[in-house]
Amino acid sequence: MLLVAGPWFGERVGRWEIGWTALSIAGVGILIAGASSSPEWSPQGDGLALLGVFLFTGYFLASKRIRESVATVAYMAGVNIAAAIVVTPVALVHGLEVSALSGGDWARILTVVFTSGVGAHMLVNWAHPYVKVSVSSVIVLLTPVVATMGAWVVLDESLTALQLLGGGVTLAAIVAVTRRYRSPGADVAETAALPEPTGAGS
Repeated sequence: MLLVAGPWFGERVGRWEIGWTALSIAGVGILIAGASSSPEWSPQGDGLALLGVFLFTGYFLASKRIRESVATVAYMAGVNIAAAIVVTPVALVHGLEVSALSGGDWARILTVVFTSGVGAHMLVNWAHPYVKVSVSSVIVLLTPVVATMGAWVVLDESLTALQLLGGGVTLAAIVAVTRRYRSPGADVAETAALPEPTGAGS
């Protein structure tokens, strides 16, 4: 994100942002290292997660660019329709039997759809015109911290001291970056007064 923030979006990224971003990434690395001793860990899972990082980075940057001219609702409608077109055949080929899904299964599916799939992505994409990508990309690093805590509470997964340390480092770095961005003297490359882009379906 930091590599393209300047050339693509005209953002000035200084040593402060680079330093704290590096620290936040290190915190996530510590969190991942701490999980390697747990029974739920697998190298294949880490590999797929790493692939997901690169794919999500592309989506994140493309979304910020597209949101310069397309309204949030219109953009999210296009994203979800495209996702359905791509994923549905894959699910059917791999033997998904919709009739075998229980009421509880549908409740969990709809929870994912309206919290992460629609709610979270819509909020992030709405914020793109108002927040520097060098800041929003650091805030997104909170995801593995929250997911780790959620897995501990909801899925009864183990939680190590090293994971707690990594989560704490990441959280401290996120706070440092966002506090500087919100301070009156901060160099904000984007203006919060930008109007919501208009487009079909807005």
